[in-house]
Amino acid sequence: MKISNTSRSATDAGKIIGGGFTLLEILIVIVLLAVVSLSVIPKLTGGAGSDDTTLLVNQLQILRSQLELYQQQHDGEYPCGKAEKAVDPTEFIKRLTITTRINHEADGMYGPYLYEFPRNPFNGKNTLRYIRGDQASGTGQAGWAFNLDTGKIQADDDRMTLNGKLRHSDL
Repeated sequence: MKISNTSRSATDAGKIIGGGFTLLEILIVIVLLAVVSLSVIPKLTGGAGSDDTTLLVNQLQILRSQLELYQQQHDGEYPCGKAEKAVDPTEFIKRLTITTRINHEADGMYGPYLYEFPRNPFNGKNTLRYIRGDQASGTGQAGWAFNLDTGKIQADDDRMTLNGKLRHSDL
């Protein structure tokens, strides 16, 4: 009586007789389909606009953290100087992109805080304007609005977030 060996060797494990697919091949196809769907579905459903909202939020976080650092390194003053004697907004931007001394003069040991001042992704402007108190931002006159009374920087466009619950200027 002859006993046959029915176990498969390690080299035969991935082979299917009769033209079928291995589990590995099926998993590769599933992963590829998932990657393609992740890049295509948002564009088809209108979710691609969230990229600009994400960029806006990231830019605001960077601007706010760098303004806080500037303020800490310049005796509590923002790049505008004292609110009642604020420098021109273009000087504000310049102070963030160069090295400065504690008195805001150029060629110091602090900074640069930004390599370039960012553009608002919704209105394409990389400019700044000042507001006071409860004065509204979101007019689109500049890319960003800096409140001289509160030290808060906001987007200066009138758009809403994708969920329609917040104005960009309220972020």
